[in-house]
Amino acid sequence: MAHIPAGARDVYPLARDKVDDRMLDFKQWVINVHSRAREGDERFERIVTLLNQLVVEILPGGVLGIVVPPKSYVLRVRVKNKRDDGGIREVPFDQMSQGMSSIFIWGGVLLQRLHEAFDKLEDLTEVSATVIVDEIDVHLHPSWQRRVVTLVKKTFPRIQVIASTHSSLIVSSVY
Repeated sequence: MAHIPAGARDVYPLARDKVDDRMLDFKQWVINVHSRAREGDERFERIVTLLNQLVVEILPGGVLGIVVPPKSYVLRVRVKNKRDDGGIREVPFDQMSQGMSSIFIWGGVLLQRLHEAFDKLEDLTEVSATVIVDEIDVHLHPSWQRRVVTLVKKTFPRIQVIASTHSSLIVSSVY
């Protein structure tokens, strides 16, 4: 089992009283992953699939995944229209709610860190690791709080998550 040491870059956002600016790095990483997947790199295709699987399962009811239209390099979220026409639209990532952004940030950054640390591993769901998440419930809709722990355990069965929370819904979903 490889060890991914936490570095200053991982701990610094917890120590300061400002917004975690790693989101910018995450968005660029997703754009890069999509670009490599479009080039036919199977490993990156699997990462895109896994990221979209996480997003769709945590945020059901209209969210279909993350897309990066070719040559635009703008991160977008594909969603079903709320109207009855059944159409699909793409919303700029920056227009997502704080709750959706939180899911993307910590779930996406988890995938990003696993990819960086285990760059030769074909299946990131087989990684053994311990992940620490501060206030996993922040900005999450109650139904998302009920699903997040179960989904992470299902998707990454060998990852141990240690999380702080103020949510009884998160705590009750563990048992």
